Amino acid sequence: MGDPNFMTLILLILQFGLGFEQNYTTKLNRLSILLLLANLASLTLILLGVGVTVAKKHWQFQANTERKKRVLSFHTLGLRAIAKRVKLAIKQWRNTLKHCMDLLDTTSYSII
Repeated sequence: MGDPNFMTLILLILQFGLGFEQNYTTKLNRLSILLLLANLASLTLILLGVGVTVAKKHWQFQANTERKKRVLSFHTLGLRAIAKRVKLAIKQWRNTLKHCMDLLDTTSYSII
């Protein structure tokens, strides 16, 4: 437990709230794999949340008090979409990916 890489990983886990304090592992490799899986799952939820928003299906998850803008995070929308088994057509997924690429093009971040 004195390994500085292990301690850095523990601090990251606590910071992002991925629930790793419940796994009780002391092996850095296992913890790294769990962190990777949790982040992939989180990214998938965010992408699904963006897809639900682009497809204009996000209003059903939102309280009736606010109808002019999205108030739920993409992560929360993704979680709720999975719980409600919302389906997106291939065209909606393509629009989602195009929207994400447009966002990346208009920011200082770049994939390439």
